[in-house]
Amino acid sequence: AIAAVEGSRQCVKALEGRRRASKHVGAEGEGEDCDEETTGGGGAGDGAADGHASDVDTEMTSTPPRKKASPEEAAAAAMKRSMAQRNNNHKVLQRLNAEILSHQVNVRQVLQSNRQLIPLVTGESKQKISRLLHDYA
Repeated sequence: AIAAVEGSRQCVKALEGRRRASKHVGAEGEGEDCDEETTGGGGAGDGAADGHASDVDTEMTSTPPRKKASPEEAAAAAMKRSMAQRNNNHKVLQRLNAEILSHQVNVRQVLQSNRQLIPLVTGESKQKISRLLHDYA
């Protein structure tokens, strides 16, 4: 999960670098799908975390200049980037949700096998909670 978040951060950094380079050249570039597989997973030994982001900048500036995109093309490219980012965020959230659900199952199993870990709940506490829930309903 942490690697996925780091991959998303690297994707954002790369896109910012591309935007800066395209502003320098005078054109907006096409968006690309960035997910963990394309960024290498975002571990502790990757280039962006080690301060080697200049490799990304040199790749961006070595491309030939493109013609200036029309407003419609720029809007379409921005929409495409936005949808790709949403898709990637959705994938990350699905993985995180699955991970949380598996941890919940593990906690339930531990608590079911070790009932002494569950504290006793008094009748007074139950009544307080019931009244609180009834007030919200």
